[in-house]
Amino acid sequence: MLRKLVKYDLKVLSKIMIPLWGVMIVFGLIRGMQEQVNNMDYIDVNILIQ
Repeated sequence: MLRKLVKYDLKVLSKIMIPLWGVMIVFGLIRGMQEQVNNMDYIDVNILIQ
């Protein structure tokens, strides 16, 4: 009985959590790329000033 409940619960949660994890990974990659671009701009400005 418990096995069936866990199986059903995992099946329902996977419909919600897997797409959510995918979206979070994509947003994380986008945010990481933005940070790299911001750091490169900062480094370029420091090099030009010195």
